Amino acid sequence: MAAALPVTIQPNYAGLSRSTKTRILTNDYGDGYRQRAGDGLNMIMREYDIEWTGSDTNINELVTHFEEREGYQDFTWTPPDDDTEYKWTCEEWSRTQVDSNISKLTAHFRQEFDL
Repeated sequence: MAAALPVTIQPNYAGLSRSTKTRILTNDYGDGYRQRAGDGLNMIMREYDIEWTGSDTNINELVTHFEEREGYQDFTWTPPDDDTEYKWTCEEWSRTQVDSNISKLTAHFRQEFDL
């Protein structure tokens, strides 16, 4: 069972970035004719760039969460524009010291579809 993302601190929703990718199979024929079909069951995948600003203690909790999952183990999180909890992985994150005891953490989430 996937662990949930710690909710000690909420992300900065003002700068939240979401991208959506689709997987399709295409075959181009002569005269400009092109055939398209969906590739697999989960053809639409979402990715988020998320940022948190908070105390070093709260940011440390999130960093520990990502490090424990080592970029390949999933966790659950509900995006702010949705009511459903999905599985995600985080392979990449960065941390910036903003002030004494205040840090900013930026992470890239990728939606996962495994069981």
